[in-house]
Amino acid sequence: MTQALERNSDRYFVHQAITWEQFKTLQSAFAEISGVRLMYCEGALEIMGIGLLHEMVCTLLGGLLMTYFSLKRINFISTGAYSQIIEPKTEFQADLSYSFSGDREATDREHPTFVELPSSPSPFSQEGRRGAGLKSLSRPGRGI
Repeated sequence: MTQALERNSDRYFVHQAITWEQFKTLQSAFAEISGVRLMYCEGALEIMGIGLLHEMVCTLLGGLLMTYFSLKRINFISTGAYSQIIEPKTEFQADLSYSFSGDREATDREHPTFVELPSSPSPFSQEGRRGAGLKSLSRPGRGI
């Protein structure tokens, strides 16, 4: 299975009608497999491979955003690959996330703004973020 995932590292799979319990079982089964991300939103499961190109673009975009925020004197805290879990409704992980409150304690209480580089053209994770009331800087359907 690892070889298949390496060859298809920028691929994704979406399946509907999955329960939260089934998602958590699959998540446990995939825990030891690197380069694979599982996301869940109200019965939909997305399994996506995270390839080298995805990571390179994510790193470059992160550097550009931090430079822009600094030049524009925008207070921000980089919160990394932040995971959002709202049981039993949704669970996903951002590629990059930032908090613009400037206060570390407030960052723990509020939801960061996400920057996402989906490997798929699927707006799956956009729907999850909207459903959770979170802000996103990405455009749906524009994957890397």
